Amino acid sequence: MKETHLLTEWQLKTKSSDISIHLYWMPQKYQEKDLVEKEIGNLKYSVSRLNGFIIVESAAHLLGSFEEIKAWGDVIPLRHEYRCIDLTSSTERRLLERLLSRSLERAQDAEKFNARRRTIVPKNDRQVVDDFEVRRTLEFDITVSSKGRISVGFDLSHEFTHRKNVYQLIKEQSDLIGPNCKVKDIVYGRTYFFKEVLDKPISYPHLSSGENLIDYYKNKGKGNYVKSLRFETPAVSCVSKEGAEPLPFIPQLLKIVCSWDKVPFDAKKKTKMSTNQRMDALMNMIKDALGAWKQNAAYLPIEYDKRGLLANETGYLIKPLKKPNLQFGKGVKGISAFASLLSGGVVSPPSQPIECQFLVDAQIVKEFIKDFNGELDFPLFRRLSYLSNQLGVPMVRPDFRSKQIVLIRFDDPVRLRMELRNIKEHMNPEHPILIVGKKENLKKKTGPDQGDYYTLLKRELGREHKFSTQVVTFETSEYKSKKRDEKKKREDLERVYMNILLGIYVKMGIHPWKLSDRLHSDCFIGLDVCHEKDLHITGVIQVIGQDGLPLWTKPLSNPERGEVIRRETIEDTIYKTLDKFKQMNGRIPQHITFHRDGHGHKDELKVIRELLEPLQIKFDYVSIEKTLNRRMAYKIQGKPEWLNPVGFAYVKDGERLAYLCTTNPSEFVGMAQPFRMIQWTDSLKFDLIIEDVYRLTFMNIHSINKSRLPSTINYADKSASFFARGMLPLDTEMPIQSV
Repeated sequence: MKETHLLTEWQLKTKSSDISIHLYWMPQKYQEKDLVEKEIGNLKYSVSRLNGFIIVESAAHLLGSFEEIKAWGDVIPLRHEYRCIDLTSSTERRLLERLLSRSLERAQDAEKFNARRRTIVPKNDRQVVDDFEVRRTLEFDITVSSKGRISVGFDLSHEFTHRKNVYQLIKEQSDLIGPNCKVKDIVYGRTYFFKEVLDKPISYPHLSSGENLIDYYKNKGKGNYVKSLRFETPAVSCVSKEGAEPLPFIPQLLKIVCSWDKVPFDAKKKTKMSTNQRMDALMNMIKDALGAWKQNAAYLPIEYDKRGLLANETGYLIKPLKKPNLQFGKGVKGISAFASLLSGGVVSPPSQPIECQFLVDAQIVKEFIKDFNGELDFPLFRRLSYLSNQLGVPMVRPDFRSKQIVLIRFDDPVRLRMELRNIKEHMNPEHPILIVGKKENLKKKTGPDQGDYYTLLKRELGREHKFSTQVVTFETSEYKSKKRDEKKKREDLERVYMNILLGIYVKMGIHPWKLSDRLHSDCFIGLDVCHEKDLHITGVIQVIGQDGLPLWTKPLSNPERGEVIRRETIEDTIYKTLDKFKQMNGRIPQHITFHRDGHGHKDELKVIRELLEPLQIKFDYVSIEKTLNRRMAYKIQGKPEWLNPVGFAYVKDGERLAYLCTTNPSEFVGMAQPFRMIQWTDSLKFDLIIEDVYRLTFMNIHSINKSRLPSTINYADKSASFFARGMLPLDTEMPIQSV
């Protein structure tokens, strides 16, 4: 049956060789790359302003424009050329990408759209749910390949804003308003980060021109926005990014952009679209955007057709991927984790029972403890222990009179911290602690840093005292299946309890399954840098062996200076991996594969090569990008609906690049998100690299729910994030704790 495969990456007929730009080499004050980027990046704004706000962009030491720049102010460029870009220069390719992106934004109808920062937002197309406005947005990026191909990647997203303006929310003392919350300027559609309420009113001359904020809008021809405002209204300050200069604003002209966790369920439902719905909406939005670009950017020879969307027409090989066989207990092999666990149990059962210690929310204790024929017990524990025994992992609990079952309260964070420090004296770190609390209590904020009780518990017990903790909401413990069929209802409950058990098992080093067939590399190392505020944290959560199981696990998390991982961190990771591997196998590995979360970096690759080549250890370095403006979809000939191409890879062998779709969510959840992988080396064949990555997506052993990412990346990402938030112990080798 014939299939049509599509990637939301529109390859234009226009090539880089069709476009000439003005390139300017600028004098630089600094040698450091990031400082040069910042310096020249700031310069482009003033140069654009001097030249009537023409499109000007920067990349490293270069400024570029489609038009000749005539006014320079106090700066004089070192050199000027007008030509097509040099495709061997990644800097010039990046400059053209940025210029094209600005051109696409500028071409949109300003009366209908806010187009900025590679996002196109319809002004009037919105849905209102309670106090929230939901808008569909088109996210895009433009890439110029080393062969001169120009592609527009695109995806659909959603923006949530509160119906009330910032002034109204401040008056109501809403908890939605706080330092660094995201706000949107309703006049120009730009987003900022709120800082504080100023002690001067909007009628004060805040601007360097001597204008007050009301006059500023009147002089810009926007007087209708400010005509009914009271002069004594306090102004507020916001910044465009962290560290930028605070700017004064009128609070009535700002609206809160709400993060996902602040949005009510009914508003979230508006974003859930089936694959077919999403693809239809996406295609309409991108066709309108490209049509406006072709029509309104006459200075560019923009040409495209439908074939530029078809994966097999733009150089991709459509590769089906085979699900791996998984090995469970009692010799059972299978593809389904749920069914196979029930049949065979875990592949590596412990020699001793697990003793579950409990911290229980005092608010739920009456509902959480039941009488079973004169014996008090937790219904949750009874269900868990019954299923756990089936899986080959005996589970017991301490006596109620022991100090290993404790009631806790979520009303005073200081008192709770003190109680937890006393509790540790009686808890056994060799066994897990189950924390059961009402969802609203676990999410309750503990203080001005906006941390919640969940984080407090993880910090105190995990980081400070090295306990393995599994948090379960009371609502989950009371889960009731809505299915009518008794067999399906029982399966529903078993899935809920099995996921709780797998979270406990993984933290205790109990492996529920492994791969039946060996992977092609001796071991795999997952690397990630997490960005939390101004921190850059490396998370190396695990080193994985050929059966997909952790060889060793340690939150080896170090502060980094930026996106690139330091040499010291890479050295530490490699030498500890070699030592552990030799202890387990009596030899050092012959081949190591590094999975790098996000963009790869040549500097990291150089360090790895310098360390491993003298030891004659072969290696591969593979970057895996999980957040990108791309979707994969396919149609079967004769049928109109778009479908998720689960188990397919779109591969460009020559570029060692592939997109993988590894999950098939229900329509309620929405369309699958693919990820992109690039092999930077050539030790193993690219087909084998793809095969190993796909198999490792089945080795996220903390849950029976299929994860889209390989376990190397998923756990490295979670480890770095947990460590940055202070929820993992320091320099302690432990099983996976960040699930």
